[in-house]
Amino acid sequence: MEFLENLHYSIFTSNYWRTCKILKKIKDFYKTALSLSHADVIDLIDELKYVQHFFKGIDKNEIDHLISKLSKDDIYTVKFLGD
Repeated sequence: MEFLENLHYSIFTSNYWRTCKILKKIKDFYKTALSLSHADVIDLIDELKYVQHFFKGIDKNEIDHLISKLSKDDIYTVKFLGD
């Protein structure tokens, strides 16, 4: 799964993410080896659903794609790796 750079830019140049605990953790696109527990993944899904309401077009579709992938039953942890 990939968190595309253009989506990252769209989310984090807005102000909608600032109240989101998990999104704050992944704001730094170049941070390495950030691991999220299953509980954090569930929180991330909720936060993505929240910010998704503020976007249109391709960004909204990309967020929906991430939500779908993260919502699979076999996802227990997620690791974000920087460039």
